[in-house]
Amino acid sequence: MTTSYWDHRYAIGGNSGAGSYGKLADYKARVINDFVAENKVDHLIDMGCGDGNQLALFRVDRYTGIDTSKVAIERLQEKYAGDKKKLFATKAGYQKAPLVISLDVIFHLTDDEQFERYMKTLFNASRKYVIIYSSNGDKLKHTGGHMIDRRFTDWVKENRPDFTLTKVLENEYPFDPGKSESTSISDFYFFEKQ
Repeated sequence: MTTSYWDHRYAIGGNSGAGSYGKLADYKARVINDFVAENKVDHLIDMGCGDGNQLALFRVDRYTGIDTSKVAIERLQEKYAGDKKKLFATKAGYQKAPLVISLDVIFHLTDDEQFERYMKTLFNASRKYVIIYSSNGDKLKHTGGHMIDRRFTDWVKENRPDFTLTKVLENEYPFDPGKSESTSISDFYFFEKQ
């Protein structure tokens, strides 16, 4: 999906979607927070932070949110203006963190060049860990042009052999077409730099 789609969606009062709210947001936060605590992560970069609702559930000392939507980023900058431990931008720049996360983003990257740029930026920003929460080329049966199922683990093997897939955590709420607002096609994939 394009930047203009997300800018328009946020400008008319839309949000980041069902995955950033309710039990799915709670589930993602629990997994991320457990990882942060176990690995003593003090800073994470969220590549595709959206409207920031998920951020409210994270327990990490420093947070950097990156999103292509200027509308979302401007709102987050305003909301957290007094918090110097939270930064927001539309581009990653050269900032690095021990942990970089990508939650429900990759299947929205329908353009191949956009996908390539995103994956390079995602892994370049990490000093140690990358966590991806997405489908991996095997869950989307009907996309309607809005989503594409990419086997991103193949991309990592081919392009970032310095990162190893250390764990896959299947979703506690696997996708059910009758409950699309409270279930997900995504699973967690944990990568560590060698």
